[in-house]
Amino acid sequence: MGIVAILVVLIGFSDSITGGVTGRRSLTPLVHIHAAIFLSWLILFVVQSSLVSAGRTALHRRLGTASVVLGVAMLWVGFETAVAGARRGYPGNGDPLGFAVEAAWSHGTKSFLRDGRASRATAG
Repeated sequence: MGIVAILVVLIGFSDSITGGVTGRRSLTPLVHIHAAIFLSWLILFVVQSSLVSAGRTALHRRLGTASVVLGVAMLWVGFETAVAGARRGYPGNGDPLGFAVEAAWSHGTKSFLRDGRASRATAG
């Protein structure tokens, strides 16, 4: 499923990717950073799933801890990209702060619930 998500993203943003290469579009460095960080998240998802499937849970947990840093970077860069896009006239939902708060809540809640279940399951 993670590989499918990566393919969907690459196909969905192919015009932006090729437009940036051919010069038809002017993508800011912030947009490139945004793309790299968010694509890294999807790649991490595939790697994490593969590690669990292979039974390498210790490495999976270490990468899970590091993913918190990537999650924070996603929130910061996502917010900055949304604000910069709005300033350039890019149509969005108009509420980058609301989106960032919602994303942080969603990620934090999922991490907390997952970690709580995992620690109870391994403790007993």
